[in-house]
Amino acid sequence: MQKVAGVESVRVSLNDGLTVLDFAPGNKVTVAQLRTILKNSGFVSKEARLDAVGAIAESASRLVFSISGTGEEFAVTPTGAAYEKVKQRLATSGPIQRAEIKCVALDVGKPPHALMIESIK
Repeated sequence: MQKVAGVESVRVSLNDGLTVLDFAPGNKVTVAQLRTILKNSGFVSKEARLDAVGAIAESASRLVFSISGTGEEFAVTPTGAAYEKVKQRLATSGPIQRAEIKCVALDVGKPPHALMIESIK
């Protein structure tokens, strides 16, 4: 992972089954690329906790989060208080052009993958 352009540091805990990555500002690394690297290294990626910046809009009756810089899209899972907060903002202001979120990205097979928003600014 350290050799991936845009990755500044990597911390691994085999006991906890955890890899923590810090990225350079403006990086173009996608969650899909990281999952592929992990899989090719013999590891299983179940979920990824992210702090991300991007846009949120409604598309075909669902919410979609698009990560700034990469354009990688995730379907927003309709659960939790943060989801309701996003729905309210969309209803009053339309698409959110810049959202800072903390979320869990779920590997659900074929793209677009899903994420659950834990908090939004």
